[in-house]
Amino acid sequence: MDFTLVYETPKECTTLERKDLSSLAQLDETAFSAPLSKVTVKLVCNHRAVIFFSFALQPDPNIKDDEHLKHVKTLAFQVEVHSETIKKQIKLHTLDMDSATPIPQCYEISALTDDGTSQRFSAIEKCMKDYLKLFESAIFHVFLSRQSLGEPVQVDFDVNFALMKDPQFQYAEALNGISVEAFNRYFFCVWLQATVYLDVERSRLEENDVDMTQALLVKHCALAQSNDSSTGVYITVYLGPLKLQALCEREALLYFDFSKVIFSSDPPEQDKIQSLPRCKVAFLVDITYEEVEPGSGQRAKLDLPASRYCEALSTTSTEKNQELHSMLVAYLTEHYIQQLNSTLHGCLYLDSGAFGTDDYNDHCQTPRQDHDLKKDASGRPVENFEVDFDFITYLTQDTINATLRPLSQESFTHSRIADSENMFISAKFLKPTISLICKEDSGSVILLFNVDSGSLEDQVGHRIYNFSTWKVAFKVKLKLIDAERNDQYYSKQLVLDLSTAGFSMLNSDCPGLLDGGDNDLIRERCSALVLFVKRFYFQAIVRDGHHILCTIQNKHVITAIRYQILPFTFRDANPAEGLSDKYHDRERFGRSVIVLFGMVDSRPMPAYLPPRIKWVGGTGTDVPHGMTHFSRFLQGRVLPTLADICKATTMFPALEFVNERPRPSLINGNSKNIILDFSQVTSSEEELQFRWFNQDNVEHKGIGRDGASYSLNVECITENKVTVPMSRGANRIIVSGSVKTTLGSDSRRWNMGVTWSAAIEIFSINQQFSLNVNSINLPEFVNCWEGNAEQHDMCEPAFAQLKTQFPDTNDLLRVAADKLGAILADVPLGLYVNDTSVIFDQPMFTKKGDLTLRLTASERNTLPKQKMKYTNSPDYDIEQFINGNCVTPTDQVVTCTANDPAGRHTDHVASEDESGLMSELHLDQKAQPADNAKIDMK
Repeated sequence: MDFTLVYETPKECTTLERKDLSSLAQLDETAFSAPLSKVTVKLVCNHRAVIFFSFALQPDPNIKDDEHLKHVKTLAFQVEVHSETIKKQIKLHTLDMDSATPIPQCYEISALTDDGTSQRFSAIEKCMKDYLKLFESAIFHVFLSRQSLGEPVQVDFDVNFALMKDPQFQYAEALNGISVEAFNRYFFCVWLQATVYLDVERSRLEENDVDMTQALLVKHCALAQSNDSSTGVYITVYLGPLKLQALCEREALLYFDFSKVIFSSDPPEQDKIQSLPRCKVAFLVDITYEEVEPGSGQRAKLDLPASRYCEALSTTSTEKNQELHSMLVAYLTEHYIQQLNSTLHGCLYLDSGAFGTDDYNDHCQTPRQDHDLKKDASGRPVENFEVDFDFITYLTQDTINATLRPLSQESFTHSRIADSENMFISAKFLKPTISLICKEDSGSVILLFNVDSGSLEDQVGHRIYNFSTWKVAFKVKLKLIDAERNDQYYSKQLVLDLSTAGFSMLNSDCPGLLDGGDNDLIRERCSALVLFVKRFYFQAIVRDGHHILCTIQNKHVITAIRYQILPFTFRDANPAEGLSDKYHDRERFGRSVIVLFGMVDSRPMPAYLPPRIKWVGGTGTDVPHGMTHFSRFLQGRVLPTLADICKATTMFPALEFVNERPRPSLINGNSKNIILDFSQVTSSEEELQFRWFNQDNVEHKGIGRDGASYSLNVECITENKVTVPMSRGANRIIVSGSVKTTLGSDSRRWNMGVTWSAAIEIFSINQQFSLNVNSINLPEFVNCWEGNAEQHDMCEPAFAQLKTQFPDTNDLLRVAADKLGAILADVPLGLYVNDTSVIFDQPMFTKKGDLTLRLTASERNTLPKQKMKYTNSPDYDIEQFINGNCVTPTDQVVTCTANDPAGRHTDHVASEDESGLMSELHLDQKAQPADNAKIDMK
C-alpha cells in the first residue's frame, strides 16, 4: 500500500512554542504558541520523503497583533531516506533530519502578505527546524518495513504515488548536476535518429541486416502469452520518445509513450485481434553513476533490469482494456526492457558533455607476445622489440578540414525536393567538416554538412521552416582501400565509406527542428532533410573525390606492410619526454588525430596500440598537419647498426714472441666473439649520449739476456660514443671513437692510439627519408715513446699493426647509413591529403629513443602520373544504394594526373594558396540535378 504515516502528537510535543527570539532582530512581535494536530510522512521515492506538519493555531491571549497566524495550516519539508536490510526481509528506514529542506510549493499558509511577512515567515520556518530535532529525539524518524514487530513503527514502506499526481508536487530538476530537460532531449534525439534510420535506410536493407538497436526504439514485436488462451499472441508496439522524471539523484520515473499497440496472431499484424490506442506506461528506475575507465569522470546510467512497474502513474484509455494493458506490461517487463538494456541505451550521459552510449570496449585483449624476441648485435634480447620499427602516422583533424571545399554549391541553389506531395526542400551548402570520434576501435568520424541557406515547406497549412545555419551530422566509418600496384609504387587510401553513413541527431545543430509537440511532423521534416542530403549531396562528395581523405604511397618492394586505423585523443605534454600509452593508464594529448598504425611483418594486428609502445606527439603550431613516429628507433635500429662499427674498431692487446722475445701485438674485434653493451651516459633536454667502452690488458714477466728480470704490460682501451640531439630540427647524429694503447716496461711507457668522428645527417626529399654521412675528423694516429732504441724497435711494429688493422671508419659509417637508409626508404613517411603532398620536416628524438618527424605540406606535388585500379572502392552511385540497388564495383579503373594522386573521377586543375593547401577545385563538368525532384518518403 502507499505509505502515508500519520502521527498523533504526544503530550510533550503538543505545543510548538517560540518566545525567545531576541537573537533575531526586530522579530519580538512574532512570538506565538501553536498546537500541532498531526505529522504526515509521505514517501516520494525510495530515497526521498516529504514531512507535512499540520497546525490548528489559535491566537495567544497574551500576545497582540497575532491574528494573522490563525489561518496557518501546513508546513512541508523534504528529507532524505536511508534504507538498509538488517535481517532477511526486514529493512530499517531512517529519515535524515539534517537534510530537511522547506518546500514552499506545498505550504498551506495565508494572510502573510502584510509588512514584515518575510520576517514572520522565517521565524515560523526556524521554529519548525528546531522541532525536527525534537521529532528525531523521540525516535519518530526510524521505521521498520515488512514485519510487524511491535516497535517502533510498522509500515509497508512504499512510494506514495498519489502525491506525485498533485500539481504542486515538485520533481527533481537535475541529476548529478545535469538537467532533466537535457536527458529528455537526448531521448528525443535518439528516437529521432532511429525513425530516420527506418524511414530512409530500411527500404534498401534486407530484414536480417536491419540494425535492431535503432529499430527497437521505434517499433518492436514479440510473442506473448494470453491470459485466457494457451496460444501465443504477437504484440507489436509503436513507440514515441522516452521521457524521464527525476524523483531524486538516485531514482526516476521512466515513461514509455506508445502511439499504438497491436495484438495479433501469427503472422504479426496480418490477423489483428485487438489494439490499444495511445497510452503511457511508467516504471521506477534506479540511477547509478560509474566510471567509464579508471581515472575518468562518471556517467549516469539507468538500472533497467531492476526497474519496477508503476501502475498508479500509468495511463490507459478505458477500463475494458485492462487485460490488454496487463499483457503489455508483462511484455515490457519480460522482453522489451531486457533488450533495451542489452543495446546499452541505458547509458544516459558521459561526463565529457556528450550524450549517448559509449562504445568503449573494456574487453580488449593484449596483443600477442608469442613471436620470437628480437636481439641486438650482442645477442641479448632488445627490450620491447616487439614494437620496434612499427610506425605510427597520425593526421590532424584540422589538416583534413583545411582541404575540404564547397562542392558544386550552385547546383543546389534552386533544387526543390518533394516528398509525398507534402515536403519541399531547397538548400545551399557551405564546405563540410570532419569531426573525429576519438575512441579506440571506433574507426568512425562525424561528417558535418553546413547549410548556408535553405528552407523546407509542407503543404499542410503551407508552413515554411527555415534551416539556414543548420549543421546536419552523419556518423561515417573510415576505410583503408588498396590501389593497383605499378612498377614502382602502390598506394593506400583512407576514405569515408559513405555507404555506412548514419544520421546523428546528437551531433547535429538544428535550431527549431524539435519545436512543437507533433512528433510525427518532426519525424517527417527530419527524414525529408536527411534523404535530401544523402541522395543528392553524397553524390557530389564522391564525384569530386572528397570521400578520399588521404593517400599513402609506398614503394613496390614492400610486401608485408599493413595498416590499421586507430583514432585517439591526446593531451598536452612535453614532446621530448615521450608518452607511454597504457590500456588502463592512458596519457593523452589534447589534439584530435587519425592514427594510422603500421606493421612491417606478419604479426597479428593489435586492436589498439600495444601497452608498452613508446610514442610521442605534439600540439598547436608544433604539429600543423601530423607526425610519423618510429618506436624505439635508437635501440632497435641505430645502435644495433652502429654495433658493427664498434666491433670493427675495438682493439685487444696481445703478445707474440720473436726469437723467444715478447713483442706487443693487437687483435681486431672482428676476430673475437665480443659482447657489445651500449650504455646511456647522458640524458638532458638537449641531447642523449650512448657509450661503448672496453678495456683489456695483458702482462708478461721474464728474464732478460743479462739475467735481470723484467715485466711488460700492454693495455688497450676502446671508447665509442653516439650523441643524439633532442631539439627539433637538429638532425645530426654524432658518432665518435678512440683507441688508446699503452705499453709499459718498468719505468718506460709507450703511448699510441687513433681518434675519429663523423655525423649521420637525417633529411627528407619529397616523401623519402634519407641519411648522409659527413666526416668531421678522419682517423688520426698518434704515438710517443720514451726509452732506448731496442724498446723502440719492439713497439714500432705494434703501431704499424694498429694502422693496418684499424678499419676505414668512413666506409663503416657509409655501410651503416646505407642499411638504415634502405630500411627507411621503403617505409611510407608522407602522404597526400586531397591534392597536397605532406612530407617529413624537422626530425627529433625523444628521451626514450623514439624518432619523430613532423609532417608538413610540400611546395609542390611530385607524384608521377599513373593509372590505378581500386578494389573494394566505395565509389558507387549514391542514389542506387539509397534505393536499394547499389552494386559496388570491384574492378573500376581510374586515371590519375600528375596533380591528382588521390584518384579523382574528374579531370581538374589544382591551385595552391600560400600555405600549400588546396583552396579551389575547378570542375570541367558540373552536376545538374533536376528541379522539383521527388523524395519518396513512403
